[in-house]
Order: sequence, then C-alpha cells, then structure tokens
Amino acid sequence: MGTDQGNNFVLVLGSNNTVEFRPVTLGSVVDGLRIISSGLQTGDKVIIKGLVRPGMQVKPNIVPMQTPTPTESAAQGK
Repeated sequence: MGTDQGNNFVLVLGSNNTVEFRPVTLGSVVDGLRIISSGLQTGDKVIIKGLVRPGMQVKPNIVPMQTPTPTESAAQGK
C-alpha cells in the first residue's frame, strides 16, 4: 500500500503479468490487517514485495494470504 499526493493506492498484477496502479479507499484495521473498502475486486493479486512500477512486466511468486486469527473481543462480538 502506498500514498501519492495524499491518495492511497496498491499495485496489482494485471494481464500478461504487468504491474497496474490501483487507487483504493482504506477502511479500519481488523486483527492487524488493513481493510480496503473500495478499489479492489475479488481475485485481484496485490503486489506485496519488490521494487516495481506500473507498466513493468514481472515474474510473480504467488503466495496464499494467511487467515487472521480473530482477537478475543472480535470472537465475543464486541
């Protein structure tokens, strides 16, 4: 996740393994993970590591996202 002139964005893997710039709206932090409230679609692959720029072609190393462990207050519905 990055910021450009006050606007939040992520870089995602596009067609032909090309890096794409995606503006996003941030939500709250839940169990240590930031919620993206808009700007991403189900199945988008967010680039989390490496020095890349939009338009670059990359060789991705796809890793599964870990499922967060709910905090005690979240488990109790608070």
